[in-house]
Amino acid sequence: SRYQNSADGVVFVPAQPQPPERLAMAAPKTTTVLRIRPAAIPLGLALDPLFRGAAVKAAYYSGAFIIRSCGAERLDIDPEELEISNIRQVEADNAARVGEIVISDELANGAGFTQWIAAHWRELLLEILQAPPESDTFAASIKSERHRTSCDSSCYDCLRKYRNMSYHGLLDWRLGLCLLRVLADGQYSCGLDGDFSDPELRGWLGHAQALRATFCSAFGCAPRDFGWLPGTVIGARHVVFKHPLWDETRPSGLLAEALAAIPQGADFAVLDTFNVLRRPSSAYLSLQS
Repeated sequence: SRYQNSADGVVFVPAQPQPPERLAMAAPKTTTVLRIRPAAIPLGLALDPLFRGAAVKAAYYSGAFIIRSCGAERLDIDPEELEISNIRQVEADNAARVGEIVISDELANGAGFTQWIAAHWRELLLEILQAPPESDTFAASIKSERHRTSCDSSCYDCLRKYRNMSYHGLLDWRLGLCLLRVLADGQYSCGLDGDFSDPELRGWLGHAQALRATFCSAFGCAPRDFGWLPGTVIGARHVVFKHPLWDETRPSGLLAEALAAIPQGADFAVLDTFNVLRRPSSAYLSLQS
């Protein structure tokens, strides 16, 4: 009632010193909603969208846009008919924190599109991940050799659209496919086992080495490998480059081997290729903390 208009307008009277109020405005809409999240976290992976940096959140948004595009393709509708309503942090079955993709129908009261995706979820997910390269589908096009060699994160041939410009800095089709593979297979290791044969991982080691070379050239540091993984030495600090979905707080596989290769007691840090590609200066400054 304090904010209702009157003959004198809305008058704000300073109150006695007190904690600030937190107010929110919402526009509720009744429609069909689908929520998708990992049931658990495979060993060595980070699936919390609030994990340090923005790479994991980027994986969820990218996966959501892939789902939307492929679902719209199957339904023969405009992708705008499906809304990516939210990416939020929730608890998995084992109390670990993971992300949840929330998709809804754009139309009020629902149009049946989200309900169709829910009913055919497993089928749609496998179609995305197993789409043969020769098929004329969106999933096949983003995994094609031509696209893989020309697109290092996202482009207007894959995830970028005019209406999702606010997400362009986050979108990465490789991370999106990695996340969808986690949803399909609870044992997926995302390359920690040394297997980089999946389309979204193919060439990642070479990509990481190229980023390392650019990083070292820009900041005048010495390149060094740690096991299979590229890295560098800055002063007395050993730096390892990792895949954006690998969790350095509970390392496994190749990342654990790389960290074990660092001299005992030496200072070390880990950088992910997502942030080194997009904001190398920020990644370099993070090493000072």
